[in-house]
Amino acid sequence: MAMDKKENFNQFYEKFLNLAKNYGHYDSSQREVILRVLYHSNAHLSADEIACRARKYIRISLPTVYNTLNFLENLGLIHTLVLPPFKTKTYKLKLDYHDQLVCIKCGTAMPFCDKKLREKESEILQNYNFTAINRTIILYGVCFSCQKKQR
Repeated sequence: MAMDKKENFNQFYEKFLNLAKNYGHYDSSQREVILRVLYHSNAHLSADEIACRARKYIRISLPTVYNTLNFLENLGLIHTLVLPPFKTKTYKLKLDYHDQLVCIKCGTAMPFCDKKLREKESEILQNYNFTAINRTIILYGVCFSCQKKQR
């Protein structure tokens, strides 16, 4: 269910509700607010950060946030990253397909898109007669800032 970021939240949420109904889940104000927070964030957020932002609009418990995130993860609708140095699990809606460069020192996650990599992926899928429904590449390393600090 990758979306174009230009699509507005209401259109996104309507598509989400149709998908969720197939799994016996229906509309809830908590789920809507969590999705709204994720939809409008350009960064990966921890469950605590999501709960904090959601509490500006509605009363919500951290277990509700985790349950919703687990549901979204099972549906394949969110990217999850475990960011160093504290091994914090973070979440971001899959509104588009992007890959990540993750610094193992400071935890910075930088999205990237490489046309040649995408072309190679298409070639691999075609060669193996395989249809991909999702994809993510995460490259772990040390960012330029952390490399400078080590010198």
